[in-house]
Amino acid sequence: MTIAIIIFGLFLWVLAFVLGRWAIQTWRGGGRPASERMRNSSFRDEESLAAQDRTGFVMSAMFASMGIAAMCTAIGGINFTRSGPWLWIAGAAVFVFLVCTLLYALIVNFNQPKFLVPPSLRDEMGARASRRLRNRRWRDL
Repeated sequence: MTIAIIIFGLFLWVLAFVLGRWAIQTWRGGGRPASERMRNSSFRDEESLAAQDRTGFVMSAMFASMGIAAMCTAIGGINFTRSGPWLWIAGAAVFVFLVCTLLYALIVNFNQPKFLVPPSLRDEMGARASRRLRNRRWRDL
């Protein structure tokens, strides 16, 4: 089981690396790689697809922190009385994950904080404002 958790942690790190590269590409103005690759998914609306490009760095940090937490848990064990520094590192990684989850929700819904959003996407509306505008237009018809 420990080997499987370590492999899962490495998979999360690879996923974080891929998302980080997409985020760098978006930040440099090289298009919208995340939403272009997820265009054919049936469970995402336009606002959610646009939000995937704005949250690249935060998603990368989320996956990296969960990879660290998984690997620390696998190496140190879940014995809370004798796990040593691995428990503290895993706890810090979970805290980073929770902060990134809050930032993800803020960026998706409100497009804030602006310093985490790529410069070319800072003038877009968040998902809540965009849906509100779409519903208002729909009611006016």
